[in-house]
Amino acid sequence: MRKKLNLFEEDIESYNLYELSDWIRRCQNKVQLTDPYTFPDEVKKFCSDWSNHRQKHEKFYDGELYKQAIIGSACKNPNVLIRHKNKKFNITDSVFNDVMSFLNGIPTKNAEEFKEILDRQQIITVDNYLKAIDDIFYHKDEYKKYISIALKEFCKMNYINFNLKKLPSHIKTSAITKEELLRELRKAPKTDDEEIHQSAYPDIKEYSFVRMFKEYEISKTTYFDWQDKGKEQRAFDKKFFINLGFMLNLPLDRFETLLNYNGFTVEKSLRELDIIVCEARKCGYSHLYTRILIEKANDKIYKDYGKFQKSVIPKLDIIPYNTENKKSTS
Repeated sequence: MRKKLNLFEEDIESYNLYELSDWIRRCQNKVQLTDPYTFPDEVKKFCSDWSNHRQKHEKFYDGELYKQAIIGSACKNPNVLIRHKNKKFNITDSVFNDVMSFLNGIPTKNAEEFKEILDRQQIITVDNYLKAIDDIFYHKDEYKKYISIALKEFCKMNYINFNLKKLPSHIKTSAITKEELLRELRKAPKTDDEEIHQSAYPDIKEYSFVRMFKEYEISKTTYFDWQDKGKEQRAFDKKFFINLGFMLNLPLDRFETLLNYNGFTVEKSLRELDIIVCEARKCGYSHLYTRILIEKANDKIYKDYGKFQKSVIPKLDIIPYNTENKKSTS
């Protein structure tokens, strides 16, 4: 896999499932946003480029491998921690920004082993999550129960711990920053001594998926009412199922099936919201990218028809959009 600055110049058709999942995840995080309205024009441009890329490779995007990779892109990289005495450094970003460059710079003879550990963890994590998603649609009569199981799998976090045995004598561990630590590690000569020792097995911590609901604009009350046999037949908002499908990171066919189970559709709809959501699930746009595209589509309606309305295209967020408070980059 050869990573490039322009993601759409990479030969994704040569990638395996795990490389392709990583590529989609990198696309989902390409435009760095400090809040939902920081760079809306950049998001729109990037998603337009992604959609054009899909059209050029339509057969590949419509294939089972790409659909599986969309699901796999939900899986997060493990947290990589370096520990030295009582100090702990999270070096995850430094590792995954450029794995091979990082491995070539650390003073250990076990760089290949380190790469194998990272690859193995990615494979295990993606495979487990894919099975959890398969179970949802295989057990149709119990699909809600299996959605909760999949969400628990989604929220697991792996930690790979490295215990640092040596540092240059002039380094004060109590005061060193992560960047200074990595700089010193890259300067240190490789020796016959093993300087970084990986724990036998990665730690796995399971968090409640409820803590992730806010990120995907899902109401905790709505979710558990929908799971409740005594309340499940009441009317639920379509946005709830759209947001849940994004949280599960379903490709369009399974996304549509989840909606159909609950009396809705996006694939056969001519409404603008559903057209945007369909393209998002074909490509793999993040939930945040999709929300911004909806806001931009609303901006166009406001401009074309010369007056502000509270909402035209329904938004996926819980808090009503306020055009007066929106940040503008134009």
